[in-house]
Amino acid sequence: LIEWQIEAFQEAGLGQLAIITGYLADNFTYPVQYFRNARWHETNMVFSLHQADALLSTMPCIVSYSDIIYPSSIVRCLMEADHDIAISYDPNWESLWSARFGNPLDDAETFKQRNGVLLEIGQKPLGLEEIEGQYMGLLKFTPNGWSHFKQHLNDVDELDMTGALQKLVLHGTRIHTVKHGDWWFEIDTPKDIEIAETLVAQHS
Repeated sequence: LIEWQIEAFQEAGLGQLAIITGYLADNFTYPVQYFRNARWHETNMVFSLHQADALLSTMPCIVSYSDIIYPSSIVRCLMEADHDIAISYDPNWESLWSARFGNPLDDAETFKQRNGVLLEIGQKPLGLEEIEGQYMGLLKFTPNGWSHFKQHLNDVDELDMTGALQKLVLHGTRIHTVKHGDWWFEIDTPKDIEIAETLVAQHS
């Protein structure tokens, strides 16, 4: 998965790459910059992201979850987004979730936006009408956006990213949404690996 992401970033034209490690950190040997969350066993992803503050504070950055694969086209769309905080989302999420789960609502989260600005994310949906898409796990921060992100979030140790984004929305922060219809995949289970391999073969 990491190698796939590195390739997508390089194809998109990103020169400087970094990985935030935690569990089995010493197993990573790719020629990139490293940051380490030594408290990985008791913290969540927002705390991990803070370990790369030195990078996020100095240049625009694309941030990726480690359990997803995607083509470089999605990365380029985020790079071109002229906003301090932007996230990618898939409006055609339902077919993907239907392949992974008997009931897409078992895992899907709410996602609402208006005119490209996020209104709600990460809540348990009551029906499909509350889901305009699914957040992919790809974000963009400018240094100003990252500064705002840090300023308005406290108690980050156990905060996940969708929880953080929802807190910012409630605070009044403008988080811009970038719609993308290209393929991508999230891998959480052995079954997901099988589906992802088929999907990759179709797009190779």
